[in-house]
Amino acid sequence: MKGKSLVIFCICVCCLTVSYAQSIEIPDTLANKVSVDTLTAAPLSDGQLQDTTTVKENQPNLITIQPSETVAVPLLESENDPPIRPMSFFAPAALMIYGLSIQGHNGLYSSYNIHQDVQSVCPGFFTPIDDYIDQVPLVMAFVTGYVPGTKARHSNGRRLWMFVQAQVLTSVGVAALKYYSHELRPNGSDYLSFPSGHTAQAFMGAALFDLEYPGQMKGLKIGLYSLAGLTGMLAMMNDRHWASDVLFGAGVGMLSVRLLYLSERHFKKKQLQR
Repeated sequence: MKGKSLVIFCICVCCLTVSYAQSIEIPDTLANKVSVDTLTAAPLSDGQLQDTTTVKENQPNLITIQPSETVAVPLLESENDPPIRPMSFFAPAALMIYGLSIQGHNGLYSSYNIHQDVQSVCPGFFTPIDDYIDQVPLVMAFVTGYVPGTKARHSNGRRLWMFVQAQVLTSVGVAALKYYSHELRPNGSDYLSFPSGHTAQAFMGAALFDLEYPGQMKGLKIGLYSLAGLTGMLAMMNDRHWASDVLFGAGVGMLSVRLLYLSERHFKKKQLQR
């Protein structure tokens, strides 16, 4: 029964992480067209040219309209900067709320029950791989911009600055929550269990990739979100985190990136409106 419960939990986590790889549709860009009418000269009997603004009353108006010239007007929306949809905030919010709801012995399938099932299936399990794979989505989000054919939102330098900001925002948020929550780890090593920093880091990188390359590489995005989910699973199997730590940490990583890109977009709008 415990094994079945663990399988159900793993399936739910995988479904959540895969469904969060939401690609942003690129809106169609429109150009405003301005028709430019040109005036032609009216021929006179003596071969001279007379300005059409002084055409005689008995002479027909010879003003003609040339084909319209299309003048591109810069728009606020660009194809590499589609809007951040409000629905994209639903996934991190749901993860954080659910993580809080199963803390301790709370919920139908609490963090304590999940911990017991995980340890009964893989007792004494340990691997340091989760200390490294949490960085893979972040690295992929940056280096993919150098691959020909990819269209990132930002230039290489600006993209690096965005990633630094996301790293600082996520790290500070996780550190503050760890300090104020003061929750004991499952293995009893310290009181810095909630939330999971490795999981937050992994989902932050996956969310960066998701938003930095809108409408592209959907398969790779699903793979990176799945890798982030694996990071959280290994943290529980290593007996270093509760399920609530992992779920809330995943939400923190995704939410920090979305808030950062939303503020960046708002700043761009203000700059263009000046």
